Amino acid sequence: MTKYDDEKELIRGVQDKRVVHPPQSQVQKSCHDVLFAAAFLIAFGFTVAIAVSYGQDVLTYSVDNQDGSQDGSQDGLADIGDLIRQKHAKYHYAMRICGAIAGGALLASLIWTLAMLFVGKMLIWFSVIAVCAISVATGFLSSNALYQSGDSLYWWPAAVATLFALLVLAYVCCIRSRIAFASANLQIACQAVLSYPVILITALVFAVLQIAWGLVWILATYAAVNHGEYIGEGEEYGAGKKFWILIGMLLVFFWANFVLRNIVTVATAGTVSSWWHHATRDRVPLTSTRALCRALTLSFGSICFGSLVVSIIETIHFLLSSLQKLLAEQGNAIAVCLVGCIDGCVSAIERWVEYFNRFAYAYVGIYGYGFVTSGKRVFDLFASKGWTAITNDSLIVNVLLFGKIAIGFLGAAAGLATVAYGNPQWTVNVSNPEVALGLSGFLVGYSIANVIMTVIDGAVATVFILFAEDPHSLVFSHPEAHEHLHATWREIYPNEFEHVHHGDQSYGTV
Repeated sequence: MTKYDDEKELIRGVQDKRVVHPPQSQVQKSCHDVLFAAAFLIAFGFTVAIAVSYGQDVLTYSVDNQDGSQDGSQDGLADIGDLIRQKHAKYHYAMRICGAIAGGALLASLIWTLAMLFVGKMLIWFSVIAVCAISVATGFLSSNALYQSGDSLYWWPAAVATLFALLVLAYVCCIRSRIAFASANLQIACQAVLSYPVILITALVFAVLQIAWGLVWILATYAAVNHGEYIGEGEEYGAGKKFWILIGMLLVFFWANFVLRNIVTVATAGTVSSWWHHATRDRVPLTSTRALCRALTLSFGSICFGSLVVSIIETIHFLLSSLQKLLAEQGNAIAVCLVGCIDGCVSAIERWVEYFNRFAYAYVGIYGYGFVTSGKRVFDLFASKGWTAITNDSLIVNVLLFGKIAIGFLGAAAGLATVAYGNPQWTVNVSNPEVALGLSGFLVGYSIANVIMTVIDGAVATVFILFAEDPHSLVFSHPEAHEHLHATWREIYPNEFEHVHHGDQSYGTV
């Protein structure tokens, strides 16, 4: 009898008997964290109201100041648009260039997502090889530049880069046995997403919404910070008020961005959970649409709660980074070092919270729990079953990050190409056009890719949790997928697998 005989027997038995799902497999139908949803809607609505109510006045004010008059409003929106095109051509063309880069980033993100769906295992290895190759190439190019400048220590960038590449290769060799399970996890997640391609369209829509939100936020922030005579009581704001207004607007900006991204994550988790529990012949109609509706209604408060936590940390990180740059310009080395240490701690906390939230949102999408309950479930799951170390071994996150960075650099290349080969009139009034459009292109490309990649990221986290908690349901719905995932896992972690299947919460059949 082979080591897979017991699994084959399990599959044969489940094909005749439906799995009894544990109680938590039933999606809750109640709303959670309603106060956080209300707070977010108030903040979001206030920002949009400022942009809609005062945006035209702000534009009119800017144009009038350039002309030295205060009669710009008499000609209406058409004249305002003409004046903006005449006096502020750099904004007009910059918006068009960024719009074109955004469209290209959407296409590149979709192509990368499809590549992960079909060749995810190859991309895991490709990301590792690419990191090593880029490191070595960067090191030798830097050494060559130092050599050309006559520096006697020209060799050190190449040496450091080569050492880094060797360490990465050594690390991969040490965990190469885990790559098999990571690739199997990715393949199952991709199979689930491919079965419901509507979730990809959802990600594209929310990417567009993220772009629109950024434009609205810029207009509202400019009005709120720089034009108190419109927003306030007829008087300009002082520096103190502007500072606190900017902090509040930054918090709202990050909050809304994370909410848009996490809505896709929760909807993806709900979709993959349905695929996990239902065979192809028993598919639930409008699965992705229903999952999205739950994310926008019952689970919206939980999404806002978790997003607020990360957005607060992100705002603190932004302020500390800005303060560190300001202190560096003043030459205060001790203060720069102190703020840098604090900023490093905040960044580490942010990464930990985001990684934890990745699984918490999967629980929200699978079971409809509140955010606090989902967090406890994640902690209890990995603590009780000994999976804590395994969650840190994911190589899939590196593939997602590599895709986002690659698309960001494509956006930067598009911006630089516009400066080099485009019409000179497009950038004639832009200060440092290479830096401005290059950086803008990278940020636009990376931001859009960040939204699109949540599809795969959410699917991977969902598969990981479902395999840990309810593996028998996959035996019934998709036995081939379960056998592939189980075989890979059992070869690497037999003890942990037995703990999952034969622990205190083993699930039987009827």
